[in-house]
This record gives sequence, C-alpha cells and structure tokens, in this order.
Amino acid sequence: MVCEENVAAEANLPGWQEDISAFFSVSIPQMPTAAYVDRLVTYCKCSPTVLTVALVLLDRCAAADSRLAVSGYNLHRLLVTAVMLASKSVEDRTFANAHFAVIGGVEGTAEMAKLERLMLHALQWRVQVDVGTISVYRARLEQHSRGSRSSFFSSTPS
Repeated sequence: MVCEENVAAEANLPGWQEDISAFFSVSIPQMPTAAYVDRLVTYCKCSPTVLTVALVLLDRCAAADSRLAVSGYNLHRLLVTAVMLASKSVEDRTFANAHFAVIGGVEGTAEMAKLERLMLHALQWRVQVDVGTISVYRARLEQHSRGSRSSFFSSTPS
C-alpha cells in the first residue's frame, strides 16, 4: 500500500552511479510484497518485534533520504536489509548475511554487506528502537491488519 502511495518516489530515482542505487532494481520485482514478507518471516524466523523494528528503520531511512522512501523499485532490497539489521539489533542469535542474501534474493554476501553498510550510513547507525516506539508502531500495524490474514503482529513483543 505504501509503495502505491509513493509513486512520486519512483520519479525521483537515484542515478546509477550513486551508492544508494544498490537498493533499486531496473524493474519492479515480480514477487508480490506479501509473498516476499512471508518468505522473510518463514526462512529468517522473524519475530513480530523484528518486523516492527524493520518498519521503524524503513521510516528512518525515508526521513534521512527521500529517495529511500519505499517504492516498487526498492522495496524488496530495503526490506531484507531492514529485517537483517532489526534482527541483529533485537535478537540474541541471528542468521549470517549470506542467509539473508539467499532468502532475500540478493546476489551474494558482498552485495548484502554493501546494502547493510549503506543503510547503516543512511540511519547514521541509529538502529536501536525504544519500547515506546515499538508499541506505537505495533498499535498502528494491529489497527491496519484487523480483518486481514496477517496475524503475526498480534502476539506480545519479544
């Protein structure tokens, strides 16, 4: 839904020589967003808290650089990177970059590390999210998902 609202972001794509262009595809990926999120949740064993923190990180990226507002061209790569960073900041144990690369459809460990570095730079290394912010995002997600098939946000924070 946010991608559809960010049509203007698609008109403001970075030049291919810019570092952040690593987040952008030449064309919009064929895999629907819901299927991609399901894939990340299933194979990266994402908790609701990891997903919530990932959304906070995505919002912070967009605030830091408007070209990083999610769009059809960058959503998958931004999402897998945000989930990986959220997992690393929230969970005691997490998968290696290579695992996230395979699950996220990223070309390899070096590319995943580049995406991680670029997102950390955009975030100015601010990956910690306080409990209050998590609660606000969780409430918004629950309000949005009422009546939908997504129920993984309804459990208590981990």
